[in-house]
Amino acid sequence: MANHSAEQRAALAWFRLARPGDARRAFDLASKADSKMAKRQPNGYYISMTALEHDILDRLTKLEATVKTMPTANPKPNLLPLFQQIEELAGDLPQGTAPDLLHYMQRKSYEKARQWLEGRYAEIQKGGCLR
Repeated sequence: MANHSAEQRAALAWFRLARPGDARRAFDLASKADSKMAKRQPNGYYISMTALEHDILDRLTKLEATVKTMPTANPKPNLLPLFQQIEELAGDLPQGTAPDLLHYMQRKSYEKARQWLEGRYAEIQKGGCLR
């Protein structure tokens, strides 16, 4: 699997995780591209995001928005509760979660995790671990 691109690995992870009914949900979601519970795959299809993934994406988006306010905020927001929520949700990810998402969450690469959850695979920059 080392010779596959990040997009190919994400697609392969999806096929390993597929359960009966997932394909039908993917077709149902294809017409709802702007749905917050849909995630675009590299092949152009939309799949449903689990409730846990959606919660993680919500917290990561909130973290990014809060960090952007830091230069002008007075008093400065306390980020610790957000980090604790994100880590708790990451700990709840089940076995079989897409390897890239697990990798980003375990390494606290929250921007990459957010991009992955948003289906923005091409924007994810390789880190020191070349992933």
